[in-house]
Amino acid sequence: MEASCMQLSIEGERLLKAHDYQGAIDFFEAGIRAGTDDKEVLSAVYNQLGNACFYIGKFHKALEYHKKDLEIAQALGDKQGQAKAFGNLGNTFKSLKSYDNAIRCCEDHLRITKELKDRLGEGRACYNLGNVHHAVGKSHNAKKTPDEISLGHAAIKKAIEYYKTTLTITKELQDTSGEGRAVGNLGNAYTAIGMFKEAIVFHERRLEIAESHSDLAAKARACGNLGNAYSALQNYSEALKFYKMSLAVAKDAGNLAGQGQAYYCIGTTYTMLKNHNKAIEFHEMHLKQATELNDKQGIIRSWFNIRNSAQAIGDKEKRNHFHHLIERHKEKNNIRAPPSGQPPSSSTTALKSVSASTGSSASGASTKLASLRLRGKCCFISFSFSDSFVQSMAVLLFLCLVSRNAPRCISSLPHVFFLLAVI
Repeated sequence: MEASCMQLSIEGERLLKAHDYQGAIDFFEAGIRAGTDDKEVLSAVYNQLGNACFYIGKFHKALEYHKKDLEIAQALGDKQGQAKAFGNLGNTFKSLKSYDNAIRCCEDHLRITKELKDRLGEGRACYNLGNVHHAVGKSHNAKKTPDEISLGHAAIKKAIEYYKTTLTITKELQDTSGEGRAVGNLGNAYTAIGMFKEAIVFHERRLEIAESHSDLAAKARACGNLGNAYSALQNYSEALKFYKMSLAVAKDAGNLAGQGQAYYCIGTTYTMLKNHNKAIEFHEMHLKQATELNDKQGIIRSWFNIRNSAQAIGDKEKRNHFHHLIERHKEKNNIRAPPSGQPPSSSTTALKSVSASTGSSASGASTKLASLRLRGKCCFISFSFSDSFVQSMAVLLFLCLVSRNAPRCISSLPHVFFLLAVI
């Protein structure tokens, strides 16, 4: 006897929960082929198909399935289902960098949740709208012209408004996990427009929540973000404190990459303090960690940093050894040295300014299929600065140079270059 749509979908749900996303897709698609007259079940299957595709980066397929989910929800007059489908569509459009479509879908999500007086859904819709506007802001900032930066800051300020609404709602609902996400993203947003003191307030709250939930990953992110913010304010002693906290958390969690990131940031901070011997100590630990992880960008950064610190203390032997490695790498790859002897900047292994996320477009929701959790369509999306936060700091440098405070900012140029490397 052939399996029914429901039976196949149950297995798909099991595989989805086990993070076997392609296996889940295979079973959900088999369920669709098996067919069912129950439109609510069909809607739920399309939703989870979209989520599974989203998890593995098949965003166009995810879009296709979430659109089918929306069509069924509209045909059924299911407002809650429509809201969640719009939310998932918004998240997927954002991942495709189709920001206008993302904003429209997220606004529809928000509109319907307000009609339903669904405060939890409203908070999630505002969170997602904040994320989309934040992404728009980063895309403008990356172009680095005054007009684009102005547009970028305006978009990020709009994101801040939505994050603050999310924060209000999460506090009202006593949702500390949601509050943690909101304050983390608020900290990131304020950092992106150079308002570091405001960023610190929110990242400190993020740290408090992470500690209360024994959430090591969130604690490490908060410590790293606080270190970055204090570095931007040239308060290197406080930056060191938080980078060292991040290192301790990474060790507790057995996170080797996180340890390497922290070693790098601590070493670079010691460089800013002109304690070159300590800088070499931590950059050598970073080099060891990067070598174990086969992190080529991290290895090269370590070579530059050790060479420069060795030169500062007159250790010619160490300086010449790492200079030779760098020159051999440049010849092999036909690349030029970075300006002013700075190490190549990259966010590959540096601490990133990030906020907590579910890592997907969906989380659980109660329906007639609650036992399967098959209709889990609430909308949170991954949000991180891993791809372009370094660019936003470059924009900060540009703003310093063109602002009326240029003389004060110019005096901080070495510090800004440091941020280009460590964020």
